[in-house]
Amino acid sequence: MVYVRAWDETKPVGATTQSSDIDLAFQQLKADLRERLNDLVADWTTDPVTFSYKCWVYPSVNLSVANNSETAVGFDSEIVDVGNLHDTVTNNSRITVPAGAVKGLWVVHGHVDWAQNGTGNREARLYKNGATFLGRCSTVPSATDFVTDDVWGAVLDPVAGDYFEMKVTQTSGGNLNLLGGLGSAYLEARYVP
Repeated sequence: MVYVRAWDETKPVGATTQSSDIDLAFQQLKADLRERLNDLVADWTTDPVTFSYKCWVYPSVNLSVANNSETAVGFDSEIVDVGNLHDTVTNNSRITVPAGAVKGLWVVHGHVDWAQNGTGNREARLYKNGATFLGRCSTVPSATDFVTDDVWGAVLDPVAGDYFEMKVTQTSGGNLNLLGGLGSAYLEARYVP
């Protein structure tokens, strides 16, 4: 970055410097520091230490997933939504980075529990903006156990309007339920200061 003002390394001369000159030097130092720190902090009105964007959403009911069909999971319930990242009705499969979000690392985590069925495979994938692949978990089920998929991803410096989704696929040969309810399936995203 090219700065408007050059960094001033000169030191005031002790006893011969008037107090008004010292005040002026401190004001100038403050302006220099603010200019340089503006590169690091996107919004000075938000304290990045105490305010952290985070969202954790889940479907309240089971979701029937068609055989061999990638399906975005919709989330109609929220556990927490700090920063208004999710809407339970419109585009409810998405957690969206808001305007004014702080630059940095976002961690995304998806969890899925499937109904019992021993045929085929199960897969959960995370995406940014519906297409950029972030991570996946693929499992082969047993006939007697529920199948759980956990998938993690990380995104550095997303921009306002970027969104995260979890999509699932199963190949049981017919429709299969992704289990809904608190703790059975969820998507979470958080800014890590």
